[in-house]
Amino acid sequence: DKVGLRGFEESQCFTLSAGQQQRVSLAKLLISDTKLWVLDEPFTTLDADGVKQLENLLRDHADKGGAVLITTHHNLSVTDLQVLELG
Repeated sequence: DKVGLRGFEESQCFTLSAGQQQRVSLAKLLISDTKLWVLDEPFTTLDADGVKQLENLLRDHADKGGAVLITTHHNLSVTDLQVLELG
């Protein structure tokens, strides 16, 4: 379970918390073949476990040749990726 939604397979999205809805969005990325992920503040509604899972997903995507463009105020703990900080 890469996005932490085990047990919610039959739940309707509008019944999920904001963090769980964010995880649904991340799951959609995982089933797509998109090479470039463009994410705007993806950590905002995630709990600590969700943050760790997302950072692992980012690393895995990059390891498979993908690219990620993120806008965030979150301090990434993923150290093996190229990070460009603005401002």
